[in-house]
Amino acid sequence: MKFLSLEIPALLFGLSKIISGAYPLIMIITLPDDPVLVEMGEAEIRLDLACGAYAAGHVSRGVAARMAGIDRLAFDQILVARRIPSYGEERLAEDRETLRSLAGK
Repeated sequence: MKFLSLEIPALLFGLSKIISGAYPLIMIITLPDDPVLVEMGEAEIRLDLACGAYAAGHVSRGVAARMAGIDRLAFDQILVARRIPSYGEERLAEDRETLRSLAGK
């Protein structure tokens, strides 16, 4: 059985973790050489992995966008299209606090 390999620069996850030895310089993800995966192509697989990692709370939107190889705005638009929430209770609370502090000035 053959395999597909994707190389993802570990810099996406933070330089300090690489320097400390927590992550290698390149993360290699090996997938079975299934015809469906071959048809999807690397860009689509990276996007799916990035969306899944973001949805699971493993990475931020910025890191996920870099994983997918696209800019943050494009990634946000994909999250909306896929109905993956990107604006939750935590961000709402932060925005309310920001508005309160601005209103007090």
